[in-house]
Amino acid sequence: DRAWRCARAAVDEAVAWGSDLLIVKGDICEESVEHTWDLAAELLRDVSIPVMLLPGNHDTGRLRQFEPEHAAAARGLEVVR
Repeated sequence: DRAWRCARAAVDEAVAWGSDLLIVKGDICEESVEHTWDLAAELLRDVSIPVMLLPGNHDTGRLRQFEPEHAAAARGLEVVR
């Protein structure tokens, strides 16, 4: 998927530039459901620098299946509010 490839390229570029921290400021997922959190984890879990996730309205909206903190933690990621 094009969006995932673009996100992967952006993460790789930030690391290559020497970033010390990657901040993903919402929306982490288009919808807070299993599949989208799995994609986020695939993208971010092996990044060689610390990653800070800040939830957006799509992550915390009324249609979410999970609280962002729980979905992230289950996948080895951390959400900060």
